Amino acid sequence: MKKIGIGLIGFGTIGAGVARLLLERKKLLSERAGFIPELISVCDCDLKRPRPVSLPAGILTRETKNVLENPRVQIVLELIGGIEPAGSFLLKALQNGKSVVTANKALLAEKGDCLFSAAEQSGCHLGFEASVGGSIPIVKTLKESFIANNITSLYGILNGTTNFILTRMVEDRLSLANALKIAQDAGFAERDPSLDLSGNDSSHKLSVLATLITGKFFPAAAIPTEGISGITAKDLDYAAELGYGVKLLSILKFGQNGLSLATYPALIPNRHILSSVRDVYNAIFLTGDLVGESLLFGKGAGMDPTASSVISDIISIGNNILCGAKPLPFSITPGKKLQLQTDFKSRYYFRFSALDQPGVLARIAEILGKYNISIASCIQKEEKPQKAVPVVVLTHTAKESAVKAAISAIDRLAAIKSKTILLRLAFDE
Repeated sequence: MKKIGIGLIGFGTIGAGVARLLLERKKLLSERAGFIPELISVCDCDLKRPRPVSLPAGILTRETKNVLENPRVQIVLELIGGIEPAGSFLLKALQNGKSVVTANKALLAEKGDCLFSAAEQSGCHLGFEASVGGSIPIVKTLKESFIANNITSLYGILNGTTNFILTRMVEDRLSLANALKIAQDAGFAERDPSLDLSGNDSSHKLSVLATLITGKFFPAAAIPTEGISGITAKDLDYAAELGYGVKLLSILKFGQNGLSLATYPALIPNRHILSSVRDVYNAIFLTGDLVGESLLFGKGAGMDPTASSVISDIISIGNNILCGAKPLPFSITPGKKLQLQTDFKSRYYFRFSALDQPGVLARIAEILGKYNISIASCIQKEEKPQKAVPVVVLTHTAKESAVKAAISAIDRLAAIKSKTILLRLAFDE
């Protein structure tokens, strides 16, 4: 049976998981793949830190050249994360005629155009299944299973940390800070959770998905992004009363005026299947013109789920190398050639903190009306004369620019005592 040599750069949590699978399941993988995936070299800056796998003697090294310039290595795995030196390692591998596999969504979201172009020029394969959704085979689904489809929309819960936090806030009636502490103690959140809470991690993944779907590169920096830091238990309670759950969603939609991309916390109707996605799980709900609606669901992070996706890329690329198959054409052009629509339409949830005085609600409604924003429902339960109380408003469909202008005007009213909380509804009803 023929062998395919594997070189690994990055022997952290994910790297150790991949190495363990390559060693412990070597016989099983060989039987199923029709070739032997042979781990040749593992490079890391720390050779002494304990890992959950023991490598054969002579494999572990500090020298990247033992991977990047090793003639026995045909596939290079980059699992160190970050932009540099990871990007340079991948480009060097491609220039040396080696196919590559990465789980680095931040790198793909910032320099994906360079990497895909380098892969095309070299005639080598670039695998990145593990960069989005952990164990969810979304990349293979879009590139192969749904290749005949025009994808018209995609809604993704792409960050398990924020989904766990929102789940705990609802089910255990916790503040965001307390739910975050539980996530950190359980190993579901980093010590510095800012990348997750800000929504930037989700937008990195949305950038990768947008590139797959459109064939054009949209860097994460071009995607409007809001996180969950402003969400309170009170907002989740009001949303539930209105018949909605709240999730951090990454959204891709084609409309008459172009493509809209965004990441933000959104209200999802309780009857929609995405509203039932709990804890650290990810889900991607997409619509194709041939397949209709489809849902992919699974664990979005962790050593084993991510390692499983890396192994999938290794096997696919290995088979292509052995049969001489070239990569599928993947033309990346600047995203500006496909108009990115930023002034999209949605329904909205507002929570005003307003003095409980006659005429205040009428003044709010007057300003909303001035910007063609009509009220669908309103909740004001508390009565505290001369004190600020929450006023919750659900709107009909409105333009984003009009909503931003209206809220800016409302927040300047003397009767409004804190910044208005604004959330969007995910689906038209």
